Amino acid sequence: MESGGNKKESLVVQKRRAAFQEVSQEMTERLSSDVGASFEAHGREYEVTSAEDCMLAYAQNLRSELAVLHDEVVARDNYYEEKATAKLLELFTLYERLMALYAELRTEYPSASATVETHLPLLEAAYAHGATLFDQHNQSKQS
Repeated sequence: MESGGNKKESLVVQKRRAAFQEVSQEMTERLSSDVGASFEAHGREYEVTSAEDCMLAYAQNLRSELAVLHDEVVARDNYYEEKATAKLLELFTLYERLMALYAELRTEYPSASATVETHLPLLEAAYAHGATLFDQHNQSKQS
């Protein structure tokens, strides 16, 4: 197997890529865009009442599902898959933290939020996604 030029990939790199591919496929099958009726903040559970809440609930759901997958992979005793899920879990944990901080910023400091969004435009996309999820959440509550 070759990558970028004439270099052959080492066996270790091939195993890492195969493990990440396997874990990514499992992750894709598990993760959904479902948002529960609540989210956790500061050790308490709160009802979803806004797009900001949906951003956080979605991020918590992703991280939670990844934590379950990681535990299952650890039980399989596959070093490369465990390493891949550990990296993904760390990424999704950081995403959850980012969404918590951003939701707080939007809720408590809206004018500062606009300034930050100018410099971090991907946050606006996260909010738009949260707003879509909130609309879907409201529609499912009404049905």
